[in-house]
Amino acid sequence: MASRHRTLWVHRFCDALAEQIKRQIDAGKFVEATDTWSQLEDVISASSNSVDFYNFLLDSGMDPVSLTASELSQQIAIKRYSRYLNSLRSTPGGEGDLDSLMNGEIKKKLKIIPSDVQWGGQSDLVFNALEGDFMRPRIQEVDELLAKGVNLTIYSGQVGWAEKFLEHGEKSNVLWGRKDHKGLH
Repeated sequence: MASRHRTLWVHRFCDALAEQIKRQIDAGKFVEATDTWSQLEDVISASSNSVDFYNFLLDSGMDPVSLTASELSQQIAIKRYSRYLNSLRSTPGGEGDLDSLMNGEIKKKLKIIPSDVQWGGQSDLVFNALEGDFMRPRIQEVDELLAKGVNLTIYSGQVGWAEKFLEHGEKSNVLWGRKDHKGLH
């Protein structure tokens, strides 16, 4: 019975944090919303055998890039998010990750990157500098770029997010699941 009560409590607490994030975003408090997002990630991880926040099918025992519950902090959450983004960009069927590709073959081909500069080495600094932008909606800016003919690739787990482009005008050409879509990939 205690386990059921704890599960219910965790569920309610997570819902409350999610609602707090929504209120903070609505109030334009984007840095605070990012901090609350980090708290939500910590609660989910701590109460779920460190389930991977970005791939709930994995937990810390299964995912080689997942972090243990004892390492939870905002800095760790940021690194986990960065790793998640990198996992989306790994070469299909290839070995290695984006860092290896960028610091290896791409760096050699470009012949302009100094040897002491590593791709991705600034990611934590960039995230911290842009913390206030992390939770900020960017639909209007993306729609403006699409209207100007700029091709974009958007990484987002929110399918409903893309549907909002249609609310801003048909110029966006968001046609999911069709090969004739233009601009948005």
